[in-house]
Amino acid sequence: MRHWDHIWLDFSGCDLPERLEGLDKALAAWQVLNLDVSRSEEQPSFVQSWFAEHGKDVALPVKPAEELPNDALMIVFGDGAGKCRCPYVRISSGTDESAVAVYPNVWEMRTMFSVCAVFSDIDGTILHMDHTPSERTVRAIANLEEQGIPFVLVSARPPHGIRPISAKLRANHLPIVAYAGALVLDGNDEILMEVGFSSERAQEIAARCKQIAPDTSVSIYHGMDWLTDTPEHEGILFERSVTGLTPKQVSLDDLSAYPIVHKILCIGPAASIDRLDAAFQGEADMNCGKSKATFLELTPKAASKSAALRFFCEHQNLPISRTMAFGDYYNDLDMLQAAGCGVAMANAPEDVKQAADVVTTSNDDDGVARILEQKWLF
Repeated sequence: MRHWDHIWLDFSGCDLPERLEGLDKALAAWQVLNLDVSRSEEQPSFVQSWFAEHGKDVALPVKPAEELPNDALMIVFGDGAGKCRCPYVRISSGTDESAVAVYPNVWEMRTMFSVCAVFSDIDGTILHMDHTPSERTVRAIANLEEQGIPFVLVSARPPHGIRPISAKLRANHLPIVAYAGALVLDGNDEILMEVGFSSERAQEIAARCKQIAPDTSVSIYHGMDWLTDTPEHEGILFERSVTGLTPKQVSLDDLSAYPIVHKILCIGPAASIDRLDAAFQGEADMNCGKSKATFLELTPKAASKSAALRFFCEHQNLPISRTMAFGDYYNDLDMLQAAGCGVAMANAPEDVKQAADVVTTSNDDDGVARILEQKWLF
């Protein structure tokens, strides 16, 4: 059973002839398998010489990456291409290990990419800019569920802000990671793992936020509760419009009724958020990161999307090396790097894309679905 028909070689970033070692055996194997092999237009002169030296008298046809089918296997020699989409193998000039040894054996290649669990950010990733998932994405996730492959929603949102998304995906019992990793729930909303700030520490952080940036709104999240003392702040009104949730108005000076605080969110002008970000960076007991220019999330140090991914894999006895994660922003970076294959959206900042293993199309262009539809990955 063949799992792909098209192989595309990109030599544009290739800087060393050693990167080509084993390619002759691979080409011979692919020829026997009757695969369609093509290459990028750009290639260094030594690549041309390599083909001549190895007696490859039939030149590979040139095809632009944009014309390839979605399930083409893209093999990138070096880091210069920047136009890759999954699935692909990168032969990086910065690595000591060469992956070319697996080229002749397509079955080993498939094993490298056999995915047993998928983790995905929500906003800017599986949702279009209008905050809805496409029918294509719904179908792709349903196909995973039919195969028994967990699809885990991962977000800084509270649980009751994630479940409506799960409902829109017509997958009400997906496991979820809420509060950027501080709370992990199974498909029935039973707590599998949680970490948080004490109520005293949360009060202290809220007071400091108010002192440093009085024009920001501070929100406290505890389980299913969203608490703030500024419910009419424009940032809170925006968050309400996106999540469909309504906060409770409370004083943040006394949080004793909430013994564990899973997340603190500051919303305000970008300059104020930058000041808070600088003030809290380096605090020993917290993670501090922007989910967008006007949103700063403070979570306990033990909480992270990558830690939640690792916990879930251990809990379900799944190998992390065979996981895939999708994300679009800096607060997804640790998850993308922890997964076996980290996929950044085309709408992600450039350095997030550079840090990922793969770049797919944008959220509005169904980038997640395009990857999940490549059935040989699963």
